Amino acid sequence: MPPFVNYYAQSAKAAKRGHRGIFDRSTPLAGCIISLGMAAILSVSFWLAYNILARHQLKVATNSRESRDWEQLHAAVGVWDLDTALSSLEPLSKSRSRCVATFAERFQATLEQRGSEGFRDINPIKRALNQQDGCNLEMQEYDFSP
Repeated sequence: MPPFVNYYAQSAKAAKRGHRGIFDRSTPLAGCIISLGMAAILSVSFWLAYNILARHQLKVATNSRESRDWEQLHAAVGVWDLDTALSSLEPLSKSRSRCVATFAERFQATLEQRGSEGFRDINPIKRALNQQDGCNLEMQEYDFSP
């Protein structure tokens, strides 16, 4: 086949002239450079994958913990359990979400001031935050709170 004959003829001429490039496969240095390059690519790939998974795992853990706190709060509000509601508002007030933390602080202040009657203000507080601050807090329907 003419292409192979030409390739070998050119490579024989280059060898006669003493031309051996750094990436010529017959040089030991070329193998080392290729191996180092592949190792660097693999290392960066594993580092990126680890960081992406670690960030995702932290987000999932935070979201599930926060959703449990919300469920506990809504269950306590439904039966007017002041102690449980206050204890579930504490972790919500430390949320990374500004809207959730503000809601928790306002609702906690209302419950501490008005006692059990403060449960009626849960939806008005959420509605005010949703309208004024652009939050997206989920509204739960309660017979006692419009």
